[in-house]
Amino acid sequence: MEFKDRLKALRKEKGISQQALASSIFVSRSAVAKWENGLGIPGRVSYEALLAYFEVTEERFPLNEEVEQLSVERNRRARLIKGAVFGICFAILSLFPLWLVFAVTHGYGFTPEAAAGEYWADEAYIDTPEYRFYYDTYVDEDGEALPMIYGFCAVKKLPLGYQRLNIAEFKRIASTRDGKDEKLYSFPGKTSYYSFFVQTMVAYPNEGLRLQIINELCIHGKSYPVLYNCYLETDFEIREFYLKDALYTVS
Repeated sequence: MEFKDRLKALRKEKGISQQALASSIFVSRSAVAKWENGLGIPGRVSYEALLAYFEVTEERFPLNEEVEQLSVERNRRARLIKGAVFGICFAILSLFPLWLVFAVTHGYGFTPEAAAGEYWADEAYIDTPEYRFYYDTYVDEDGEALPMIYGFCAVKKLPLGYQRLNIAEFKRIASTRDGKDEKLYSFPGKTSYYSFFVQTMVAYPNEGLRLQIINELCIHGKSYPVLYNCYLETDFEIREFYLKDALYTVS
């Protein structure tokens, strides 16, 4: 049994309070509280006063200063850790309402759907390690749902939730020499670039305006697959590419 436990047992056995004990041996009540909580040990004078007050010998009420001091340091560290944990938890709980207000007003959410907004919640999406991209679809005459990337929403994954991004900040223009422009949205990740190639309508004879099907882009002499007629991943930022025989330069 440690000194702190023996002291508490003797005090309770005598049926007195910490204040009464402190007054009897001429120390403060906080000193007695520290001894009983293992956060300090009495000096020699106070120790001898305790022996005399409780009418016990050193054998029954020993004080091994070296061992007890180690216990005091251990208890102090434990108390500091407990206080730090409490402080962190209190700060989190105090700041949570403010964070919630900020999140709601700045496009954050606990789920990607909440960040994206109600309109996009039921739309098709592409998941990547850092983002989720929602996009419009349309149903063709055969009943097949096809991507319509004119409208899409980018949501960034964060440690405490999700943030809807302003896709205009990621938009760049891909132009040919003859002045034809398309849009390229590039979202940088840790190891990849996630890009969306958005076409203008193409006029086909006897078919009217429609999108051309894009299966791949040629970049640095290598073919990269284009998924959903619009999406591709690369491990570098796209500066130029070939679409069929047309060279596009990205500004």
